[in-house]
Amino acid sequence: MEVWMRKDNSSMLKLKSKFSLIGSLLLILFVFLQCAKTGKTKWVYYNQTQCADKWGSYTNNEDLKIKITEYFDSKGVDVYDIEIFSNGTPEACLDCTCLTGKRIKLKIMKRDLDELKEEGFYE
Repeated sequence: MEVWMRKDNSSMLKLKSKFSLIGSLLLILFVFLQCAKTGKTKWVYYNQTQCADKWGSYTNNEDLKIKITEYFDSKGVDVYDIEIFSNGTPEACLDCTCLTGKRIKLKIMKRDLDELKEEGFYE
């Protein structure tokens, strides 16, 4: 019986070692992919207009984020994060191209930078 117990404990140790190794490899892979993704992304900015933005109208900032994401999804551009700031000065005019004072900040892949610049974003 003692021999069987030793053999069983040895198998359990090997199994634990395998799970530990797999877990470590998955963790390393996750960290590597996050680092690779971070190095390939970039923040870009856009000054919002009264009604000339290509993604259309919205009811609140969360709705605006959804509209922006859907718009760029349709163009094949991945948006990883969106921030909206109200730190600008709104223009006192009623034209659609007048600025609202809101700034939209998007985190995108660097490969999409030229396309976003064509859409009116800047670095």
